[in-house]
Amino acid sequence: MRTNISASVGRNGKNLPADVDTILHLINVYRSKRGKEALAPRKKCDTEMLQAIAEFQSTVLGDLVPTGVIQPNSLDVSHLKCPLGIYRTPKSYAEPAWLAVAAQELGVREASGLAANNPRILDYLSTVPGLSKLKHVAHGKATQHLMSDLDETAWCACFVKWCLTQAGIKQGLRDARARSWKTFGSQSTPKVGAITVIYRTPFGDSSTGWHVGFYVGGPPDAPALLGGNQNNMVCFSQYYDLKEIHYRWPQHA
Repeated sequence: MRTNISASVGRNGKNLPADVDTILHLINVYRSKRGKEALAPRKKCDTEMLQAIAEFQSTVLGDLVPTGVIQPNSLDVSHLKCPLGIYRTPKSYAEPAWLAVAAQELGVREASGLAANNPRILDYLSTVPGLSKLKHVAHGKATQHLMSDLDETAWCACFVKWCLTQAGIKQGLRDARARSWKTFGSQSTPKVGAITVIYRTPFGDSSTGWHVGFYVGGPPDAPALLGGNQNNMVCFSQYYDLKEIHYRWPQHA
């Protein structure tokens, strides 16, 4: 399902059918979390949909005078993609402790190029000593570097492990493979801070399709995660069309 639009949707917008369908889907995700009935499928932005857009803008964004139109790459789209309002300041994530740690890392980003590395990401990688014995592989070929020495090594699982370790959780931690976290701790509901392991159709020649991060919002089948190696940085992202989802919680936390 598309989660971005190419042109404006709403009052006096261009209202291209594909964009209307995208906003309708996101509006319905938002409405379902608030116990509201979903809007029926439609290709035109009619009066009912205009009212739904205005309601979203006034209740979630706090607009006193809703514009009734949603622009591409706008704050409206960001909030619709994360319907529980996860775009909060890092300080608002005080519990659990590992999520507070993760929130303080927001914005940490990979440096461009194999020779340049963000030392903070190397800290995350250091939680898995075995990476220092493995050659980094790019496009199916080993490079001259070790996996522990490059911030371009897939680091989502290392980030989760680093955050948990910083929060005092050390027992039962998994390795650098995202899928390994499927068996960490105990099964959990999708509650804020839950370690969330997802699988989607692999993309690119280096993707396994697996990813792990911390749940912060969204419906159970389209979780919004605060995690590492999301767009090559620590940030919020929401995931759709998933094949597997596993929610886990430290057993002694």
